[in-house]
This record gives sequence, C-alpha cells and structure tokens, in this order.
Amino acid sequence: MSLLASMQSALDDVAAREAALATVSVFETLPSTNTWLMCQLPPAIGEAHAALTLHQTDGRGRQGRTWHAPSGSGLCLSVAYRFAAMPKSAPALTLSLGVAIVDALRTLGVPDVSLKWPNDLVGNDCKLGGILVESNTLKDGSFLVVAGMGINHKLPDDFALPASAAGWARGVTDVSTLNANVDLLVLASGVLAAALTCMTVFEQTSVADTMTAFNAMHWLCDQSIEVDGYAGRCGPVDDTGRLSLVDDATGSVHYISSGEPVPLKVVA
Repeated sequence: MSLLASMQSALDDVAAREAALATVSVFETLPSTNTWLMCQLPPAIGEAHAALTLHQTDGRGRQGRTWHAPSGSGLCLSVAYRFAAMPKSAPALTLSLGVAIVDALRTLGVPDVSLKWPNDLVGNDCKLGGILVESNTLKDGSFLVVAGMGINHKLPDDFALPASAAGWARGVTDVSTLNANVDLLVLASGVLAAALTCMTVFEQTSVADTMTAFNAMHWLCDQSIEVDGYAGRCGPVDDTGRLSLVDDATGSVHYISSGEPVPLKVVA
C-alpha cells in the first residue's frame, strides 16, 4: 500500500472514532492545507474537516512567513472547525492547541518537547514545528477556525534552520531525531485526534487552566529575550495569553499580545 493510501486509511480510522470529524482528505501535493480548507464549504456547526498533504508547496506561517517542508519530510495537517459564534477566549486557541499537541507528542514518546510563545513547537531547544490559526466569521454569525499544524518528522541531513526562527532557535530538529520509533502515520493520527479534542472542548475549558498548562511547557520562560524594543527576562504568559517581559533592574513588566507582529530574539 502506498504512503498516500496508508495515510488516508489511518486518518479514516481517526474519523471513525471521532464523531466531530465529518471529512478527512489526504493529498500527494497541495499548495497549502489551510488555504484548501478555507476554499471549501465549511463544516456544520460543531463539526470538523481535516486536510493533510505529503508535500506542501506553499505553506504559510504567522505574519506571512513561509513554512518550509521538503516532500515527505513532515506532517502538514489542517483542521477546520465551526463554532456557533466566536468564543470569548478565541485568542487563546493557538496556545490551547499548542498544549494539546505537546501532550500528544509526549504521549507518543517524543521527549524534550515544549512550546515557544505563541505558536512554535520546540524539541531539545530546536524548532520542531509550528501552528497557524486562521479564522472567519460567516454570514450566519458562526465562527470558522482553520488550524494548520506543521511538524518536522524526518528532515534531510542538509536542511537549514528557517530564517524566521533564526532569532530564537538553537537549530532545527525532527521527531525522528527525538524518537526514531514514531512513524508518520502514528504522528498524524495522534496530532489530528488531539487537535479535534482541543477544538470540541475549547469553549468549556478554563482559559486560566490552559495558561497554567502552557506555562508548564513554556520554553522561553526565564530566558533573556529582546522583543518589541524591550529587553529583559521572559516571564509566564498571563491569563489572557499575553507574554510578560520583566525588567530585572526596575521590576517593571511589559506585556505583549500574540497578535502583535514582533520579532523575538533570545539573548545568549
């Protein structure tokens, strides 16, 4: 059986277990799984559609950055979910998905995984992947969210660190380096199930509890960073998901929203 057929079968199994997952589409090549889902008819309220490609040719990250994924080297997966209305805590969804995905990776036996605020997955101090959440309020007032998840699985030996991560990551890594026993089918199934659970229970989940969980995985916390013209020690995210930056000399705290397009640098 080809990898494409095997992947379709594995994700169909997830759909059979997860009532909220109405459709799952697997492609050999696709410009962007997020863009493809955004162009389809939306799922029913309380339901989800998923799309995965083995090769994404025009993947996107936050602030218009490019997501680099050589053919067959990683997970390129998006999930579209439709809420009845915009959740009051919608800005926290990216962080909540990050927590869910790290939990899934740890359950699969991938060690040394953490989160870099607001949307990066970190493995052993290196860039492992990222999350891109896009949304749209539909004519009936319902709220469509499309969450793209890119995770390096087995990169070529000569793959370089993406320029967008050069200011903070120590390098680039993949799941196979962290645990060679986790194959791509298992990774895709685990991450898809985790994302679906996160979305379907999101409105019933305490934002404060989510931020507590995020802070327990927060790779930046206590590191010296420069961001938004400020320099200091990174503190925990607050109950709204803002990053805190502490000036050790004065004790003053500067807060940064995840929606602000600010480059971040870790000071060695």
